Amino acid sequence: MHRDISLLWDLQTIDLKIMELQHDVERIPIRRAEVDSEIAKLGDLSARADEGVKELERRIRTEEGEVESLRARQTRLKQQQMEVKKNEEYRAILDEIGYLDKQIGEKEDFILDLMEQVDVARREAAETARRLRDDSARLAQESTRLDDAARFLQDESANLKRRREEALGGVPADMLRIYTKLANSLGGIAVAEVREEICQVCHVRLRPQAYQELRTTDKFLQCESCSRILYCQNG
Repeated sequence: MHRDISLLWDLQTIDLKIMELQHDVERIPIRRAEVDSEIAKLGDLSARADEGVKELERRIRTEEGEVESLRARQTRLKQQQMEVKKNEEYRAILDEIGYLDKQIGEKEDFILDLMEQVDVARREAAETARRLRDDSARLAQESTRLDDAARFLQDESANLKRRREEALGGVPADMLRIYTKLANSLGGIAVAEVREEICQVCHVRLRPQAYQELRTTDKFLQCESCSRILYCQNG
């Protein structure tokens, strides 16, 4: 194996770590947006739950107001009932009082139903508010971790880039050109390790002669299947 292949192997190790870090760095704003979206959704859900309670309470007040109006009308009719002289007028007032009794009863039943609904809505709103507090605290902690991770990744990336510059110093220009071209076209993996005569990237077995040359000569060899530069640790 060519003596400088190990330099390319080391360079590739650094480059792959840089690529991995870059992927992690790119994931951070995506996850941060997801966190912000989750908090916003919980806030909207809590606000809707609170508004649902308020709407039910408004409906109860409206119905109670209508019941009061009906009762006031009943009171007036009962006063009129004491004053009428004719039986027909008396029966008409009595019928209207009975009709108002029915309306009042229906509205009171409806109010009781609304009260049950508002009790359920209040419990749900309280549970939603609790979830909002708990999840907001959890997501805030995650946001802090994302900030810490971003700083760490930036520092680590800068360190790896310094190491890469140092590694580049020992790589011959012609080999670096080949390495760069292959890395750009093959997903960043330009150098393939060979173990037991097999390329560990494309998993194709080398010809016996090629494997022997890789191990015993100073030749610069590429895989006949995937074109990657061949590297053998004990070559």
